[in-house]
Amino acid sequence: MLKRIKSLILKSIPPGVHSAARPVYKWLYSLYYAGTRHRCPSCGIYLRKFIPDGILYPIFPDIVGARWHPKGRCPRCDTMPRHRLMHLFIRNKTSLFNDKTQRVNVLQFAPEYSTIRLMRKYGHIKYFSADLYSKFAEYKMDILDIKFETGFFDAILCQHVLEHIEDDLKAMKELFRVLKPGGWAILQVPIRETAKTFENPAYKTPEDRFRFYGQSDHVRIYGWDYKERLESAGFKVNVIDYPKELGPKAVEKCGLDKDEKIYFCVKTL
Repeated sequence: MLKRIKSLILKSIPPGVHSAARPVYKWLYSLYYAGTRHRCPSCGIYLRKFIPDGILYPIFPDIVGARWHPKGRCPRCDTMPRHRLMHLFIRNKTSLFNDKTQRVNVLQFAPEYSTIRLMRKYGHIKYFSADLYSKFAEYKMDILDIKFETGFFDAILCQHVLEHIEDDLKAMKELFRVLKPGGWAILQVPIRETAKTFENPAYKTPEDRFRFYGQSDHVRIYGWDYKERLESAGFKVNVIDYPKELGPKAVEKCGLDKDEKIYFCVKTL
């Protein structure tokens, strides 16, 4: 039934205007999920349920941020639990949206529709989106060679990118370089609940990487030592258990992963 509704909506929109009509299509699509049990903190829609989503693969049950989640995707804005957690944290624990007295530069690698939409609501935020492959990115740019001057950005957002980068320390150092002293970054990756990051340079083929990392374009599975890796690039890192701070009711209401932490990284003065 749901697939038929989605198909009918798409067929009613001329192919040449799919992108421009996306908000209307998503609004119509989300009507099927309308209710009061949940609320997406990113787009504000009230829902009877989120769309189950995530990665179904034996290696992923204990990998926070990548595993299958019954309250996965928002039908309106396509956020996953990690996006909704990040948006809540930025809104409640930083001054990014509240302090409108100064213009701020924000960089996001691997941008997604929901964050683009959110950032562009605020006139004092100059938002830069970058990626080598994303259709949403304003700048086609390699995270290993960021084409901005040192200390240009007040804040940086980067979700689920570094696990794709062979020289992740170089990427972390580039993010540190372009961040202003006193600036902050939220750098999220899938985290396995184990002490050490698992990686092996011998696993180079897509088949090997899928077998050992669960995705053909991943080059490692991070463990709890991810914090130390970020610190080795120069950041002061605070690992924040924000779902615990929000409490079980908010976690359920907003469709969050109760085990996900925020990696809040600061470039000290």
